[in-house]
Amino acid sequence: QLLKKAQALCEEYGVPSSIILLKGPVKQSICAYAEEIKANVLIMASQGLGAMDRLIVGSVSDYCVHHCKCSVVVVK
Repeated sequence: QLLKKAQALCEEYGVPSSIILLKGPVKQSICAYAEEIKANVLIMASQGLGAMDRLIVGSVSDYCVHHCKCSVVVVK
């Protein structure tokens, strides 16, 4: 339902959007999909984890910044 609301908001402002469901490890799946569609840029939200939390659980956005072949923008 949240994704549908986000898509409706995008439509309201004329921003093309689509909902994609990926399976597998999150970090690798995002990078693989960005490469598959030949994305120019990947825009991600930061969860705002502290340094210690990131050390323990890792950071999807950090992984993507270092492993995606396209540019990655991380938004707080």
